[in-house]
Amino acid sequence: MSTDSSFQMPSTTEDHRPLNEYWRQRQGLGAALRELGSLLSSREISEESIAKLTQEVEALNTELRPLAVLGGRKGWCDAGLGGDLDKMAHEISPLIGKSSMVGPELKIWLENGEGRAKVYCDWRFEGPPLCLHGGYVAALFDEFLGWVQMFSGGAGATKNLSVTYHKPTPLNVDLELKARLVSVEGRKIKVVGEMYAGEVMTASAEGLFISFGHLGTRELYKNMA
Repeated sequence: MSTDSSFQMPSTTEDHRPLNEYWRQRQGLGAALRELGSLLSSREISEESIAKLTQEVEALNTELRPLAVLGGRKGWCDAGLGGDLDKMAHEISPLIGKSSMVGPELKIWLENGEGRAKVYCDWRFEGPPLCLHGGYVAALFDEFLGWVQMFSGGAGATKNLSVTYHKPTPLNVDLELKARLVSVEGRKIKVVGEMYAGEVMTASAEGLFISFGHLGTRELYKNMA
């Protein structure tokens, strides 16, 4: 199959370090905001506190709203502030981004020919009572299997993702994921994986990815607005 000649296989999301002091501080802000979201989702607070917090947040929004808009990963890179698209994924991706304000901070590594991952999903991600929302289960698989498909020697985009929900996935526990590259046929890359809560498999998934081929991710996306 044809792959991106500039492609370098990452070993883990945890290898990423902030580009500079600016991004170190943004990572700290992202962590603080994620915790705030978790606390607001799971703590009883007074009406007075709600009103005060709302006023403070609205004041911050008013201060930030007039600032220049940087459109996602490409916007940060075009402004010379974000390194490259891959580095920006590690900063602002909603699932693995260390500066992200919304995600559960999925941690991925590749070990002995197999993908492995851990994630802790708090009350922000509840679907059925006490359980992880099925949409987040699918999103976690999409991100995770997308990493594992790089065992093929290149990067590709999701074509199909099929998720089977075996049991409810509990919240507020460490979840583990495992995945393997199954086949490569031309530009078609197939990956399968499972999600576990302890010893119990709660969900499994099969993903089909289409290789970017000689274009690579940078060339493919460089002209997108």
